[in-house]
Amino acid sequence: MNPESLATRWIRGTAPRMLREVIFGVGLNQLSDYFEERLSLTSSPALNNAIGSMAAGVVSGYLSHVPHNLSTMKLMHPQKSYGEHMDDFIRRAEVRVPNTVSPRQRYLAATALALLFPKGLTVRTSQIVGSFIILNGTINSLKEVDFNTIKGYLSD
Repeated sequence: MNPESLATRWIRGTAPRMLREVIFGVGLNQLSDYFEERLSLTSSPALNNAIGSMAAGVVSGYLSHVPHNLSTMKLMHPQKSYGEHMDDFIRRAEVRVPNTVSPRQRYLAATALALLFPKGLTVRTSQIVGSFIILNGTINSLKEVDFNTIKGYLSD
């Protein structure tokens, strides 16, 4: 665990955390609309919104996973450089490569696995997909609300 005070610790992992949040924001705002417009598979606006949100969540989850892991690793072990954290990330993926592969090729395969299909990717992506569906679904449903009617009920 990181022994630093919270006042110092919050700054650790800032760059990857910002990248992760930018990816999340672009996914939630632009990609969701992009996919919703192009994947209009049904006549239901709500279902099309959910499908677009799901596709955007998959893309955002995939692209933000490595920055998310690096920012978390930096928060936990601030004394290590990002290069050392990336090497740790790759070394943890080595267990998924057969021992029969030569050491050099094994490291290259582990690098590919760590970057292209990192451990925990499906769980994190599922969480982001769920968030996108909930947030965009709420926004989409609020478009239909007549706020003048609500104000009329509240003033009575």
